Amino acid sequence: MKQNFHYIHCLRVIATLAVVLLHTSTGGVFEEFGQERTFGNLAPMVYKHLQTWSVPAFLLISGALFLSPEKVIDYGALFRKYVKRIFLALLVFGLPMTMGETILAGEFTSCLEVVAISVKEWLLGHTWAHMWYLYLLIGLYLMTPVVKPFFNQASHSEVRTSLAIMFVVCSVLPLLQSFDVENINYLTSISPYLFIYVLGYYLQWRLDCTKVRFNMITSVVMFHISLISIITRVCSGQGNGYGDPACILMAASLFVFFKQMNVTSSLAEKLSPYCFGVYLIHPLFINFSYKVLHLTPLNVLDGISVGATIPLFFFVFAVLSFVCAYFLMKIPFLRKHIL
Repeated sequence: MKQNFHYIHCLRVIATLAVVLLHTSTGGVFEEFGQERTFGNLAPMVYKHLQTWSVPAFLLISGALFLSPEKVIDYGALFRKYVKRIFLALLVFGLPMTMGETILAGEFTSCLEVVAISVKEWLLGHTWAHMWYLYLLIGLYLMTPVVKPFFNQASHSEVRTSLAIMFVVCSVLPLLQSFDVENINYLTSISPYLFIYVLGYYLQWRLDCTKVRFNMITSVVMFHISLISIITRVCSGQGNGYGDPACILMAASLFVFFKQMNVTSSLAEKLSPYCFGVYLIHPLFINFSYKVLHLTPLNVLDGISVGATIPLFFFVFAVLSFVCAYFLMKIPFLRKHIL
């Protein structure tokens, strides 16, 4: 049952760009909203929350690839190749970032203390914000040999039932809790990320691709429902997390659309290998601009709405990140073991 994965290159590149835009719309911008509901004040929130589908999209892609019935994964191969890669990424990129934050905070008396504080925070997962995803990946990788046999061998109805239960428990109930619905705390502690990971497997390997028209209509409808839901919540002063039902549905609808249309691009296939590098290093440019140069979309051009300056910053950060990732890929150790 060979599957075509060319569309995944396009989805991965777009999701990577969405992450850069998401982070461009947070640090140095998000905290400085006014209370007045003007476009200038709402723009960073809209930019940010409309990109939250990107993280679930990465998880869908990972689930589609790692839970593939064509892929044999045991714990030996898992540690030798995949877990080692993420650990080295955290070590080579995450630890220096943690040390940089420790130095900027100034809460130390010696270089040895900087190292000690940084290593402690790094081990606890308290490095730069975007690195949380790598710690999550390690957990999902370790779960893969456990969940993969069940879903590969389960019937279609068993897979759909399992996903429905996981969706309600991991995504819908936490959403209800945000509206002060009580007595569900004992259920909402279950992370939605395993559900999204498994959903990627379902959409890639179990979705009936012969129902082209039905799948296309469903994905378009789901996308617009999710879009309206997110915008409505943002405009009312609420946000949405990565496990929010609307966020997951938006990512799933884009996944199905790209797959069903078999969206391909020679440019995306060329850029796709650099996406992990872009994910790792793009906050360097954002933090340097916002925290060191104090240059943000809020103050770069007087009289210009932040809604117009955020895309300019995003474009610069995205280009710099891809160029940097290109040169990092030239380093043999990074190319072989991390990127």
